[in-house]
Amino acid sequence: MNYCNICEQESEFAPFGGDDPRYFALCRNCGSLERDRFTWLYLQTLDMRSDTRLLHIAPDECYGSRKLRPLLSNNYQTLSIDGKADIKADLCDLPIVDESYDIVLCSHVLEHIIDDKKAIKEIGRILKKSGIAVVIVPFGAKNTDECFDDMPIEERYQRFGHPGHWRAYGTDDFEVMLLSCGLKSSKITLDDFPLTEEQFNRLGITRKTGYLFSCTRDD
Repeated sequence: MNYCNICEQESEFAPFGGDDPRYFALCRNCGSLERDRFTWLYLQTLDMRSDTRLLHIAPDECYGSRKLRPLLSNNYQTLSIDGKADIKADLCDLPIVDESYDIVLCSHVLEHIIDDKKAIKEIGRILKKSGIAVVIVPFGAKNTDECFDDMPIEERYQRFGHPGHWRAYGTDDFEVMLLSCGLKSSKITLDDFPLTEEQFNRLGITRKTGYLFSCTRDD
């Protein structure tokens, strides 16, 4: 039996992922995926208080509405270029003053943006000097592969893993790119948590889940 650390319910997680599904990935109760449960593990290690200002970009509602908004109240804000959000804006051109947030959370967003470097610089601009940006992206090979030419949906899916992605980030050059845009990063992996393999399995989290980057301003 699996356990979701977001909705705090036991169930057998469902497969998720199209033609090659990831088994025991989707919580049937709240809709969380393994990356969401991994992210929530990390967020719980941060010193979040009621006065912590957090911006959640293209929010994952499973833990945004269940965990972050009740904890932070009006200091929790969501941002999206479309749909329902507290702030409706383009991540590359934010109507937000400098150094506004203690935490900026950006999960599986940058690969959907053509000018991802401009978006990263905007994240750094609105982050307080003592703040943390939590950045998560999907990875492909060692080096980033991107293409902005028109291509059939089938080819984009095969090349980048999703028809709406412009790139597949590289495990060897992503942190270099973050630094070039003004963010120092620390890679957070399963080894950073005091959990056993059995406990991770119960959460549906494996080494294939990947990792996240805890970033600070490089100034």
